[in-house]
Amino acid sequence: MRNLVKALSHSFIILLVFLTIGCSRASDPSLMSSYNTELSLDKNEITLQGLNKTATLNVNFVPAENAFEVTWSVTNPSVITVNQRGVVESLGYGTANVLCSASHDPSTNVSCSIIVAQESLLTPPNLEGSYDHFSDLVQIKWQSITSANGYLVYKSTTVTGPYELEARVTNNLEYTSPTVANVKQYYKIQAYNENERSELSTSVVTRAKDALATPNRPTLALSTTTTLKLSTEAIQNADGYEFSIGTDPNAENVTNKVTSLPTVLFNSLESNTQYYIKVRAYEDNSWGGIVLRQYTEYSRPIRVETLENTTLDAPTNIAASSGHFSQSIYITWDDVREAEGYKVYSSTTADGEFEYAGETEESVIALSVPSNQTRYYKVKAYGSKTDGTLSSVIEGSTKIGLAIPNKIELREKEQNSLQFSFAAIPNAEGYHATLGTDLNASNHSEQTNSEPVLAFNSLDANTTYYCKVRSYEDNTWGEYTKREYSNFSRVIRATTRP
Repeated sequence: MRNLVKALSHSFIILLVFLTIGCSRASDPSLMSSYNTELSLDKNEITLQGLNKTATLNVNFVPAENAFEVTWSVTNPSVITVNQRGVVESLGYGTANVLCSASHDPSTNVSCSIIVAQESLLTPPNLEGSYDHFSDLVQIKWQSITSANGYLVYKSTTVTGPYELEARVTNNLEYTSPTVANVKQYYKIQAYNENERSELSTSVVTRAKDALATPNRPTLALSTTTTLKLSTEAIQNADGYEFSIGTDPNAENVTNKVTSLPTVLFNSLESNTQYYIKVRAYEDNSWGGIVLRQYTEYSRPIRVETLENTTLDAPTNIAASSGHFSQSIYITWDDVREAEGYKVYSSTTADGEFEYAGETEESVIALSVPSNQTRYYKVKAYGSKTDGTLSSVIEGSTKIGLAIPNKIELREKEQNSLQFSFAAIPNAEGYHATLGTDLNASNHSEQTNSEPVLAFNSLDANTTYYCKVRSYEDNTWGEYTKREYSNFSRVIRATTRP
């Protein structure tokens, strides 16, 4: 009995193995999982045009209710990549397979063949050309084409052609071509790479405008031992001028100066030296973000000379008023032999930057300075051929000015007269008033008095007048005296009797 049971068990195991093998052979092992579910993809082959392009593969399960997890992989990762959602992206040119495998049984899988091919070159779009924007040249520009190694530029004198190859552009999206003014040129663009060329773009018309006129030879306006000033006639439509100076006849070995006006001043030159100077005009032309400064030809050079250096002495015995005046500082010095005049320079600090303040033919000058201020001065002489050297520094100052009269009152009024009074101002030596029928009190008459009372007579009856007052003092420094006034008071209104 035990042997019978053992035999029957052995027969059952054999039968079970036979049935299992039979079931496995009933389906394609690459499509049938151990879950008895058919696995497939929605695409067998995909072609991607260009790099960084994507496509999505979808998994089908039959029956759908027996779906299971799958794993994605690729056979050539330098060509494509795939994520676990079945999204394929091209990385390089070539072929590769995408494998979709059952996660529980990698031997159960399906695949899709991927071809990554170069994109067909598109025609360059948005071709643009300059038209009357530049002189002596034209420019064209276009947008980039993916996979293009460069661009071929074709030109024609008519819109219908024929178009001839003019240039090959590899690292740019614009092209500049010299041309003559007022002549239309037509251009087309073609993209290319090592495999193909695109179609020709549509044509664009260009034209260069008239160039600026070349300036006349400059003329000399001023020559000193170290400076030369020159000018030339203005050029229509010019934005500026470039002057070139040199000691060689071609005017090239010293320096250039750019100015907005047709004049130039060269400083710090050698005395008693011969120079050559020429000029050219320019205009700043722009189009589509491209800016070019375009120059004319240079004029003929002019030959000029700086003056011989006969240095004048620096002024000596410099003196300045200090606290003597409220609105001015006087500066004096000794005469310099052969000087024709003097230039004065001022600064707010003794060691600061001194700026031109004024000039005079005498050895004294009065400079306006606000009250209660300090200034520092230097003086130098000048002559017909040279400037002298600067003097030593001298300090000067102004005092506090007079107060403005206030509390102005109408003291007395008659048919033909008005009398005003006001509070006395400390240190004032007198008072000055103006009268008028205008609001500024200035169109009738004025009066001066040493006392704070002022009377106006010979007025019209029953007429409204306006009056304002200021104080003054006569300030002195050495032989120099100056009457200095406060500001005017506010205007007061009064009417004569009928």
